[in-house]
Amino acid sequence: MTILISKIETLFLEGSLEAICFATIIYLTRKETTILPLKDIKDFAERAVNSSLDKITDFERRMKVLEVLTQVRAASPEERHCQNFFS
Repeated sequence: MTILISKIETLFLEGSLEAICFATIIYLTRKETTILPLKDIKDFAERAVNSSLDKITDFERRMKVLEVLTQVRAASPEERHCQNFFS
């Protein structure tokens, strides 16, 4: 688990801005051809965002990393249900 969070943190801290997104996180957390449960991936992503923000000084990179939280929430079935309910 900590290895996966570390991989995501490395993406946030050193990866290209274009690569920082929830889809890349899904790719990083897969095991060969198996994708982990979405709930677990979301948890890893949120933890990595929270731990990385203190280390990021570049404004553009911070905003890109924060954008991942929006993508994580958009991928949540509960969020989509609420959005449809209020639409």
